[in-house]
Amino acid sequence: MPLFAADISDTSQFLESDVKRCENRPHCERGPRGERGRRGRTGDPGATGATGLTGLTGATGLAGATGLAGLTGATGLTGATGLTGLTGATGLTGATGISTQALIPLSSVTPVALTTLITGLAGISVAPAFGSAAPIASIVGGINLTTAQANAAFMMPFDGIITSIAASFTATAGLAIAGTTTITAQLYQALPTTNAFALVPGASTTMIFTGPIILGDTRFGLQTGLSNLISAGNKLILVFSVSSDIAVITNYLGIINGGIGIAEIP
Repeated sequence: MPLFAADISDTSQFLESDVKRCENRPHCERGPRGERGRRGRTGDPGATGATGLTGLTGATGLAGATGLAGLTGATGLTGATGLTGLTGATGLTGATGISTQALIPLSSVTPVALTTLITGLAGISVAPAFGSAAPIASIVGGINLTTAQANAAFMMPFDGIITSIAASFTATAGLAIAGTTTITAQLYQALPTTNAFALVPGASTTMIFTGPIILGDTRFGLQTGLSNLISAGNKLILVFSVSSDIAVITNYLGIINGGIGIAEIP
């Protein structure tokens, strides 16, 4: 059997001995190389090599899609109360309020006579009181009441504001007259120690008849939104007068009534 024909897995030992035999023989020649033997078994894994250097950081990737919103967390504890802020500036003072309202009712009860002069201007006027009335000869330039007329005035018990005036005239006799007849109820005031009265500006109302006056005809006048200040102790009278656009002396007979609204100043 040839030397390299043996069915062995390792032939290195035969090659080595053959070489040694040829070294001692002058004419010994090496034979042809035999066929490559079968691959030997895989050796055991070698030891793990040292860890290589860390490579360069790669480029940042694209941002991912935004995730769904998480659930709302529980409400945190209430924080401590902050320091009290500075006091703000004082606001503007409001308008003075009205604490109480008073009504002064006036009535002649019985018929009185109002007259016009030949010029159609007011002649005799009348100031109603509380169931009576005081005739006044003239209202031109103010009014000076006599002792007998002074019962038509009343006195203010507190500082007040005139807020309204109402008045009416009811004819107790018919009067065949053309034109327009105007009856005016005007408020006057005087100081506590005098009977000299001056009119209170704007504190008046009118009642108008047109053409003949029939028995029982009534006219009513009302003035609201007044703001005339009257001091405590001052005296007031409400005077009815008549004028006409017909130049003739005329007597107008009727019952006069009035009411004065007064607000007390707090």
